[in-house]
Amino acid sequence: MTQTNLALKKLQGIKPKGVKPRLENTDLEKLIDLGNYFIDSRSCDFSSRAVGVGAKYRRKFNKEFDNLITKYTLNNDLLTNVIHASYQDLSGKEALIFGLYSGFLLTELTKRKHKNKKLSVFYFNGMGNRFDNLFYLAKRVDVLILDNLVGNDAGISLGCEGGKLGVVAGANLTGENIFSDLNFHYAGCKAFFAYNINTELSTNNIVLANRSYKDYFQKGDFVFMPRRKNHWDSRFYNKLSDLNKSDNELDILSSDELFNQFNPTSTQKKTWNEMRAGKMFDLLRILSKDSESLESNLKQIALMSQGYWVKRNYEY
Repeated sequence: MTQTNLALKKLQGIKPKGVKPRLENTDLEKLIDLGNYFIDSRSCDFSSRAVGVGAKYRRKFNKEFDNLITKYTLNNDLLTNVIHASYQDLSGKEALIFGLYSGFLLTELTKRKHKNKKLSVFYFNGMGNRFDNLFYLAKRVDVLILDNLVGNDAGISLGCEGGKLGVVAGANLTGENIFSDLNFHYAGCKAFFAYNINTELSTNNIVLANRSYKDYFQKGDFVFMPRRKNHWDSRFYNKLSDLNKSDNELDILSSDELFNQFNPTSTQKKTWNEMRAGKMFDLLRILSKDSESLESNLKQIALMSQGYWVKRNYEY
């Protein structure tokens, strides 16, 4: 019996000869075991970076995941805990496979919530730890917020291959290619927010329609991309370092005050105010700093997102 077949039998609850059953296997342990199974069985199909993953192998991986996940319990807490528990010792190819797995889990969680007319809001606080490839190729989510983490290729290719996105946001992130290839236009993303993103984040990272040559070179770590017919005039890309202020000085300023220090155009101001972007950024900036108000702040973000026409008839 091969190691892959043995692992699959264990996942299916079949006791191979000579293997003693455990007395307890929690929902979290089952999801961790499923991720480890995919790492063991799929390692030969992938390179160590997302750019080396062929569509053929992704589809095979996704199909097997869809067949197996139906037996598993899944909710926000379980998804958060399986990521924290599993990423501790992962790197290279293993992190890539688990990144795909986390993206499949987020999409599956969204599907289950939508069946019950629930809004899919997922906030992940990385607590300063490393999560390479996190949520790679997650196809569907209403609101996704990544906060306080390090990770190359984190949030890469969100909404690609026929996906559907609502609001995507990130704060206090460090790594290469974060949110690269975000399928903003074709996945129907309503808005993208980024604050203090230490990466080469540019308009070239985000898939938009009708880009001009000069737009590929707009870069910043304080970014607001609204879904508008005139999004090229409304978008806001700036660098916090250009303000020459310390972290403490930045923290004191509201997001509206920060925005105005960059001398925005009248079109940028109009869209910023219509979408209450200052309020959204204020909430994003304090999520990891105010645990007591986390649920209340996430609810405000969810309601504001519905104001952008993200599943308006669904319950948070």
